[in-house]
Amino acid sequence: MSETRTAAGHRLQAISWVTVAALAAAGLAHAFFVVRNLLGPPDVSGRIVAQRTAFSFGWSIDGEPGLQAVTVARALSLIVFIVWLYRAHDNFGRRDNPLEWHKAWVVAGWFVPVANLVVPGQVVKEVYRRSYPERASSSVQLVSAWWLALLLTFISVTDTTVHVPPGADTTVTTVYTPAFLAVITGGAGVLAAILGGVIVRRVSVWQDDQAAG
Repeated sequence: MSETRTAAGHRLQAISWVTVAALAAAGLAHAFFVVRNLLGPPDVSGRIVAQRTAFSFGWSIDGEPGLQAVTVARALSLIVFIVWLYRAHDNFGRRDNPLEWHKAWVVAGWFVPVANLVVPGQVVKEVYRRSYPERASSSVQLVSAWWLALLLTFISVTDTTVHVPPGADTTVTTVYTPAFLAVITGGAGVLAAILGGVIVRRVSVWQDDQAAG
């Protein structure tokens, strides 16, 4: 007779808390983004020599400090989140219970254009659904809400104004996001950080409990 041999699963508790901390930092960066843009640009006297409005969907490295803080925090939290997600996904293969989404998509799904609008959310949804024990009061709609909130954070609109102060030879440039949009995208970022933390902790506890049992 042949025996099915399974490798020991990854313990997720430690990496889950690191991931939650990274998500909290991203949430704080989004809160800073909201506050800064609600306060509005500083009053700059002088002649306006240029104005432009820029729209983007994705990673923004514009001169707006709030967006820069969000981009840095988002990059750091994404790295940690992918490490956690890879281990949570890999646990099923180690227990000879593979998921439908191949583990290559755990990483590649975030970086393949167009696919990155759908694949990461579906991968997390499958890991979440397959992790929770029977009769657990949970719903994959939590993952759907998290993914929608996260996608909203990638919308970026900036207003750039270039002034020449009276008697000055240099220009002053101000870059801001319209307050109403900052509230929407920044608020979505805070919500995504909270929901992401809940997802990470739930999956980690469920999987570690199952491994211990």
